[in-house]
Amino acid sequence: MTGVTARTADMEFEYGRFDWPANHDRRVVHSSHVLSMAETAPGRRGEGWHEIDNRLSPPRPLGTMLIAPATVPFHTRGPGGNFRVARLHFRPADNDLDVLARERDPAKLGDCLDIRCPDVTHGMHRLVRETATPGFASDIVLDAIGRIILVDILRYLRKTCEETPVARSLSQGELRKIYAFVDAHLTSRITIAELAALLDISERHFMRLFRAATGETVHRFVERQRFEKARILLQEGDQPLKQIAHLLGFSSRTGFTLAFQRIAGQSPQEYRRQSATRNRS
Repeated sequence: MTGVTARTADMEFEYGRFDWPANHDRRVVHSSHVLSMAETAPGRRGEGWHEIDNRLSPPRPLGTMLIAPATVPFHTRGPGGNFRVARLHFRPADNDLDVLARERDPAKLGDCLDIRCPDVTHGMHRLVRETATPGFASDIVLDAIGRIILVDILRYLRKTCEETPVARSLSQGELRKIYAFVDAHLTSRITIAELAALLDISERHFMRLFRAATGETVHRFVERQRFEKARILLQEGDQPLKQIAHLLGFSSRTGFTLAFQRIAGQSPQEYRRQSATRNRS
């Protein structure tokens, strides 16, 4: 895409013309969350789908506004053409978009392909004008509008999820079954598909039932269980952090350290030192 670009500390905005090859399966994986607004005719919007656990989600019609969560492989195909596109890139910041990127709920990802929120549309048009003709303190304006757009996107996605009713609830027996499976498989990557299969329900339905029953997402629950296991291992032994990371299914010590620090507010090394000090006193 060729055009103008503006950057702030946490986001980047670009606006210009984009060549879309006709009937071409275009696959992209973004390192940031990307909100796109295309100025296309209704009949030229094409379709999009995602790669989820080595499978392809069903194609969905693309709206003029969509958001692609970071790290989620995303495909588009359509009639092609040359048209104007505005893109706003958000750095991952541990919000609902990051949870979506990790959990990859097919229903929620599908909702991302057609964002119908007037506030977001208004904000993107304001960014286009500000970038085309920057004025006094333009960087502050860009940052402020970008942050408001992010909040509007998160509100929109939450509202979309809440508007879908939950027809039933998980029983205590079903929850115990899920808890036991997670506890037995903390050393491996636990997928939504595996957990949903335990109860013979769809992934989308399972995720909503689980959140309604526990008040937290599946990802948060698994992350918390791994944290509790890590806390015990750090308190009770002197295993190297790399070994603990491997035992808990992390691909690297760095990934384990970041995940632990996000929950505990301190590094595993600091937690281990404090635990040892408390045990001696």
